[in-house]
Amino acid sequence: MTIKTLETVPITLLAAVFNEAFSDYVIPFSLSETDLKAKIAAENIRLDCSLGVFLKNKPIGFILVGVDTIDRKPTAYNAGTGVIPKCRGQRQTQAMYDYLLPLLQLKGISHHLLEVITHNEKAIHIYKRIGFETLRTLNCYKGNIAPSRSSFDFKPLDVLDWELMVSFWDFKPSYQNSIATINRMKNDLEFAGAFADGNLVGYIVFGAARIKQFAVHPQFRRMGIGRQLFYEVQKKAGNTIVSLTNIDAANKGTNVFLLEIGLVQIVQQLEMGMKIN
Repeated sequence: MTIKTLETVPITLLAAVFNEAFSDYVIPFSLSETDLKAKIAAENIRLDCSLGVFLKNKPIGFILVGVDTIDRKPTAYNAGTGVIPKCRGQRQTQAMYDYLLPLLQLKGISHHLLEVITHNEKAIHIYKRIGFETLRTLNCYKGNIAPSRSSFDFKPLDVLDWELMVSFWDFKPSYQNSIATINRMKNDLEFAGAFADGNLVGYIVFGAARIKQFAVHPQFRRMGIGRQLFYEVQKKAGNTIVSLTNIDAANKGTNVFLLEIGLVQIVQQLEMGMKIN
């Protein structure tokens, strides 16, 4: 087995090994080549910073790495780690990280983030052994939103005033839902706002039935704005189940709201981080 970066590996092979590795995951899923290309672009995945384990020149495992500046720190994000089922049990993840961390340090990256499902105790143990520490717990939800009415005005957002929108936040979004990620994929997203006397008092960002961000001005909460924003997404999605990921579990108000409007918590994740020495 050999380990090397992925910039010369065809997208066809990357998609194939990704889907085989996640075929028996806690929540099985797969990506088309188009989906994987979109993920690489949105999450700023650098294939020269991403690694694969190869057996006879065929990839059997990988770590996809996105790179961004977070809190003024050059940060790597583990956008997906997997090994195909029949090749597991040989410490491939540890071996890839033994290769990856010096590579990231050489490229001037000082911090590293990832998310891992809490049920995946084996992966959590591996990441802790590598040097990751738990930063926070994140909840993921899905469900259908019942019809709602509100006296506020709801309309598409053509201009994004991030300085104002950030002032509505109770917690910082995870990497996949960050402003930078949203800006990279904004052509594939929709933006809706709630207005009072012409002033923005709430917003939601979504693609198809998946919500990336939402927030309501603190002074306008418990007035039906959040429920209506979610219903705006449901109307667009039709009968498709609405989903959103990585809501900070420590923010009780947001989690209670999501349950009240009919969503169900499907899984929890740990956000983990480490400083690369």
